[in-house]
Amino acid sequence: MYGAKFVRNAQGGVPAIGSYKIKASEVITKGDWLTFDGATGKVDVAAADEPLLGVANETVTGNSGGTNKVETILALPGTQFVMDNDNTTETFAQDDVGEWHAITGTTGIQQIDTNVDAAAPSSSANQLLCLEYNPQDVLGSIYDADTSIGLYTPTYTYFVANYTE
Repeated sequence: MYGAKFVRNAQGGVPAIGSYKIKASEVITKGDWLTFDGATGKVDVAAADEPLLGVANETVTGNSGGTNKVETILALPGTQFVMDNDNTTETFAQDDVGEWHAITGTTGIQQIDTNVDAAAPSSSANQLLCLEYNPQDVLGSIYDADTSIGLYTPTYTYFVANYTE
């Protein structure tokens, strides 16, 4: 599984949605974490150690004028998402719960970087906090057997100032 999938917010209701202009020629895939591009003030795909705006709720490409928009599930405090872990060197496990993590990958192939985790926010592990290992009964139980899936909440976002290096 690639990208993030919304599970619930702190109030248990529908996600908060925003619509933002996309950087020219930026390709965005549904499920991508998004950030603001500092040079243009428009949305692009987030990378590790960048603040998170939210998750793309559609696949869209920015046009040359930068006027196309992307519907975004906002990364508000308490919002929860499931994501897959890359398991490249370190294998995702129960001891990752309560640790801060970073994303890895580009549009359409984002996952949690299992090699970048820490017990407290750091300059490299700061974007998402793992709340649960192998969550059960979420999104119709389609991931119950997949032990590389975790439940995460965004921590380094445009909506909270709880991160310092």
